[in-house]
Amino acid sequence: MLEAGEGWIVNVSSATGKLDPGPPFKMEGLAATTGMYGSSKAALNRETNALAHELWGRGIRANTVEPRAAVMSEGAEVLAGHVIQEHMIESMEEMVEAAVFLCDCDIETTGQVFVSLDLIADRGVTVMTLDGGTPWSSPSSAG
Repeated sequence: MLEAGEGWIVNVSSATGKLDPGPPFKMEGLAATTGMYGSSKAALNRETNALAHELWGRGIRANTVEPRAAVMSEGAEVLAGHVIQEHMIESMEEMVEAAVFLCDCDIETTGQVFVSLDLIADRGVTVMTLDGGTPWSSPSSAG
């Protein structure tokens, strides 16, 4: 990327990187068991900002995207499928579209942590199917 004078780094994070409110603290469910995972995501968010600082002015953008809701990947379903309810799920198409947007962002968009659905709404991004062929529509809006 440095030789080409341009590039994009897009990290994938999680809301677990933010501090949980409290006390009192939740002592059940995922909130009580995601300390190490959340710590790694907090570090990733900070590293994104550090990379952007280091690469500023060299044509390389570094950003992070995290879902607002759970993205039901195979791993998420195995680990947390028993506690994630339907209204808590964001589509893979939405998460991917936010990441793709950050792969072609302007030079000033760097060093930030974006929430996927907020980024899509704020920037007026059209969510496409995973093959990029047609606009995607939410199963709940197709009804």
